[in-house]
Amino acid sequence: MKLVTPDTGIPRTPKKKLIKAYTFPLHGLFTGYLCPLSVFMHGQVPKQMGRWIRLRPNQDVGFWTYITLLLLSLQNMTSIILQHKVQSQPATNNDRFDPICGIILTEIFKFTISTICLMRVDTDAAPSLREVLRATILSPSSDATVSALLFTVATILQSVGAYSLGLIPYLVLSQFKTILTPIFARMILNQRYALKNWLFIAMMALGIVLTQLGSGSARLSPKEVKTQAMVHGAFAMLLAGVCVALASLCIERTMKKSGHLFLCNAQLAAYSSAFAIIYCCWLTKFSFTHFFRGFSPLVWIYLVLQVSGSFLVAWCVQMTSTVTKNYAQGLGFVLAVLMPRLVAHEHISIQLLAGVGLVLASVLGSTSSNQRKPDMDEIREKGNDSNVCKV
Repeated sequence: MKLVTPDTGIPRTPKKKLIKAYTFPLHGLFTGYLCPLSVFMHGQVPKQMGRWIRLRPNQDVGFWTYITLLLLSLQNMTSIILQHKVQSQPATNNDRFDPICGIILTEIFKFTISTICLMRVDTDAAPSLREVLRATILSPSSDATVSALLFTVATILQSVGAYSLGLIPYLVLSQFKTILTPIFARMILNQRYALKNWLFIAMMALGIVLTQLGSGSARLSPKEVKTQAMVHGAFAMLLAGVCVALASLCIERTMKKSGHLFLCNAQLAAYSSAFAIIYCCWLTKFSFTHFFRGFSPLVWIYLVLQVSGSFLVAWCVQMTSTVTKNYAQGLGFVLAVLMPRLVAHEHISIQLLAGVGLVLASVLGSTSSNQRKPDMDEIREKGNDSNVCKV
């Protein structure tokens, strides 16, 4: 008898195998082809995933959570600098990179990688390409659709902000999502935060402000003096922050329901690429002769960072939360301000160092707080799993 997973529509293994998959935290078994989120939250690594990242099946992922957050910070630092550089070129430049073309390629790469990973997670029970496509493209999800649309709009708005603002104002306004995400998380996901978590949010906001003040951003370039352009850029970045915060929480809700990292990534990438292609066709009137215009080696590096960053973000959200992921990206913002000064041997003010310290403290504090919370519920969750297995 052919069974179908309710959340995804992908044919699944018989009931006995599903019971073993969901009791993996108790018995160390992994016979299903997709790993439930509870496996990660309980501090253990699936066998196949452990093979990819060189971990043993029962090894604690607490250390690797910090490693992933650090990698995400470094990726965000490099990506945000390159994004501003490649998208801030003058409009009169004939070789100017079109961000919508970058979105299309990035999402196609993400969909391809996620689909391949879905088909190769477990060779004994892996779905076929047709089944994966049916589950991602032909099984629409409201959260994934809304997230894809919001992410596409946010990327377009960020390109407007990069063109209209200097690097430092662009970096600061890009962190607006850090403040909005906890508020939206309380409304959308009904997440409750202790007083110390709000303290970490305040520390992050204060650290970002001090970093801007200590970066010497008062020295304005001729482009930054244009008030109208700055207003347009600031408004675009604020609206992009709202879109990113809402989209991140919608996709987190989907991942928390299904626990399927690659499936959520594939579905999100499929819808995002569809929206981007429709928008590109509307702009170019179905003319793709200049699609790859402006694709320099720097642009290709930026696209690779965007693709890799999407999987780092998904893993961080799965192991912690969107709020903690934003903290790590906030640390990337601080590094984006600090590292160029270290390389150029420029003076670093006390305000800048204080901002870096506050952001770092908020990242570490929030991560450790969110890591301990699942452990408190572990016994109750395992008890529920064992009761299901006895049925």
